[in-house]
Amino acid sequence: MTVDSVDSSAQRYGDVLFSSGCDGERERLGGMACGLDPVSQDVLLGLGVGCGWHCLDIGAGTAPSVTG
Repeated sequence: MTVDSVDSSAQRYGDVLFSSGCDGERERLGGMACGLDPVSQDVLLGLGVGCGWHCLDIGAGTAPSVTG
């Protein structure tokens, strides 16, 4: 697919490439979470985030993955 073949008035960025209906999309997001969770946890621990804190997770994952 090229940029020229997409009718921008009918589709938004990501409607085709990253649609939740695409085969394997949940697996792709789950794989990203598995790979990035240790990094996220290290950052949070480095900041001193601990039990009782409230954090807003703004991510694209399929479920809350960084919990404690």
